[in-house]
Amino acid sequence: MEEIRCKTSRYATMGSSDLQKYWAKHVVPAVVGIDDDLYITDHHHSALALLLADRKSEDRLMLLNITADLSASATRGLFWTAMLERDLLWLFDDKNHSPMHPNLLPTTLSRMVNDPYRSLVW
Repeated sequence: MEEIRCKTSRYATMGSSDLQKYWAKHVVPAVVGIDDDLYITDHHHSALALLLADRKSEDRLMLLNITADLSASATRGLFWTAMLERDLLWLFDDKNHSPMHPNLLPTTLSRMVNDPYRSLVW
């Protein structure tokens, strides 16, 4: 969460045009899933920092690059299997990095948990 705190502070102080230029260069990859839900596959910490920054809603826009459309998956299980086969999931918990089931992944950015080792590395 240290990365998120730093980025939130930075995004809160950037001018609107600078923030737009920043996000134009940092496009967020996403996958279309069942029911056309979008799954961000990278830049989660930056996206959460933008959501938490003290900004007007029009400043909280980011570009998405749809890297795969898996909306035709017959079941959630097949969807997660396809995500795993494409190496689009990080299925290790924040405690001891044991493999976990995809159903345990946070369903929103605001439910991301702190990984102290990631903060230390960042």
